[in-house]
Amino acid sequence: MGEAFGERPGHAWLNGTGDAGYHTSERIDQLLAIWPIYSEIDERYVTPALVVSAEKNGLSNGPNGTSEGAPNTAEDAPS
Repeated sequence: MGEAFGERPGHAWLNGTGDAGYHTSERIDQLLAIWPIYSEIDERYVTPALVVSAEKNGLSNGPNGTSEGAPNTAEDAPS
């Protein structure tokens, strides 16, 4: 999981913005093979992302109109 997270384009600090060609997938894998580094990345980024994802897992568009994607349940207001 950490390896896939490290290759996400939104994480320029790990992908090496400005160092074109230097920070490759292989180098990221080598970096994450070092347990203390992997553990820190997992603890600071991967685990919190999974917790947020799990919290959203049971939520869906509510029929009471609290979500933009839910069907409208209220009648239109008179003009």
